Amino acid sequence: MVSHLPYLLASALAVSAREAGPLAVKLAGPGLKDMTRLAQFPFDIQGEVARRNARLPEAAERLASHLARVLGAVAASPDAARGALEEARAAREALYPLPEATAR
Repeated sequence: MVSHLPYLLASALAVSAREAGPLAVKLAGPGLKDMTRLAQFPFDIQGEVARRNARLPEAAERLASHLARVLGAVAASPDAARGALEEARAAREALYPLPEATAR
């Protein structure tokens, strides 16, 4: 969930971004570069270890479930979208709390 899944997610996002074409990549902000950084790891460093991770399929299913829920909320209504995305924001802040000076 915390090592190999991000690597696979970054890899899939990099391929998807490339398929979207050069204009899409040009219009993307720095988040795309940040989100795809892990895809740069050579297979021998991260890929083989990920391939042998027996828990990776379960982690990927959990991620797919969360993605489907967020996509459903975004499609359902502005209020549902706000709720799902605010929940994700709160989860991120729980993982990596903002320093007090920037939290205001």
